[in-house]
Amino acid sequence: MSTVVRSHAKINLGLAIGAPRPDGFHALSTVYQTLELHDLVTVTARPAQTTALSLTSNDERVPTDSRNTAWKMVALALDALGMTAEVEIHIEKRLPVQGGLGAGSANAVAALVGLENELGIGAARGARGRRDAGPSTTPSLRSGSAQDDCSPIAPREATLAEEQTQILRCAQDDSSFFAQDDGEEAGPSTAFNATYASNFAQDDRFIQDDQHLWRAKRLQIAAQVGSDVPLFLIGGTILGLDRGQEVYPLPDLDPVWCVVATPAVGVSTPQAFRDWDELCAAEGLTQEASAGKLIELSRAYASAFAQAAPAGAIPRESVSEGRPGAGSSGVLLSQKDLAGPQESALVRTGICRWIANDFERVVFRQQPSLRAIKRLLAASDTPEAALHASLSGSGSALFGLYLARGAAQAACQRLSTAGVESHLTRTLPRSSYWSQMLAGTER
Repeated sequence: MSTVVRSHAKINLGLAIGAPRPDGFHALSTVYQTLELHDLVTVTARPAQTTALSLTSNDERVPTDSRNTAWKMVALALDALGMTAEVEIHIEKRLPVQGGLGAGSANAVAALVGLENELGIGAARGARGRRDAGPSTTPSLRSGSAQDDCSPIAPREATLAEEQTQILRCAQDDSSFFAQDDGEEAGPSTAFNATYASNFAQDDRFIQDDQHLWRAKRLQIAAQVGSDVPLFLIGGTILGLDRGQEVYPLPDLDPVWCVVATPAVGVSTPQAFRDWDELCAAEGLTQEASAGKLIELSRAYASAFAQAAPAGAIPRESVSEGRPGAGSSGVLLSQKDLAGPQESALVRTGICRWIANDFERVVFRQQPSLRAIKRLLAASDTPEAALHASLSGSGSALFGLYLARGAAQAACQRLSTAGVESHLTRTLPRSSYWSQMLAGTER
């Protein structure tokens, strides 16, 4: 038997970067959003006397050894569990290879989910044979949550973690800010912070038999593999802090159409960070000043997304003679043309007016053609204008979000005319992310 797992892409709705730290890294505050666009990862695993891993792909550019994130994730998971197994991984690449979509990181989590389902480990125990591979959902960062059960951490880390947790606690008093509807099993359970997760699972002997310990441990392992790997253990709309590995679920936005542009040009992420460091030096942005900026922005993200109301009725002022009225683009919309409600929360809450990606300030200088592609996606001051358009991560992938499928298709056409490849998809909420993750089993 083999387990087939969908490995979904992500975009960064917004990304703020701090000044360089003494450890060489950069603090950031970002909002991740998962997409329907995906690779397929097939995992076959059986217990064995010794561990043996093999990895194949339909794309020759994918590493098939220990350099691959999926390989690393599985190897670290087996080691943490004290298990040995023969594991075969096949990655069917469907996602574009351009940076900014988290494809390799998503492959790592998909391989882990496949391994869990094959061997009946932790989060997948009791879910074998079901299409819901996601851990049960009772996200809690409030009192009595994962944070309160953790052993003490270093004073500096504790101060930062407490501040970040307080940001989310203050965003909305209503418990619905973090809780899913009763009966949903979709998304992470208790420990979202990889720093806290390391304190959960110190004794590997108990991990296999305790789902909560394993869910915490897997976040720690994900952070070891890469800074944007943990987000794929949550899905939907996610706040990412520190280096991006500290992840917190935000209230999901209603689905909207998304056009991902994948230009042929590449972006060097190390060079983008070097250019950012030079910009910080030129503007006098210190680590201390940028830390304050990131905390304030994190508060703004949490507050804005907390106000994102669920899908509701068509706004009364937009209804005429029983027909859906004009969306935010001003175009008359048909019900089947919509990915979600008649008005996006991005517009309703005003998020799209100020959310931005700091990398654009340096990457667009490095690759001016990317600025032109963003303009094509945005189509500002036209009936087919995007709700939001941006670089994703450090690029080179860019995206535009649209309320109507017709507007998204028009963006694809503009890109095609300019010789830029594009992909039409939709944003993927947390519940759908987990319910759709298991694509099936193969004999």
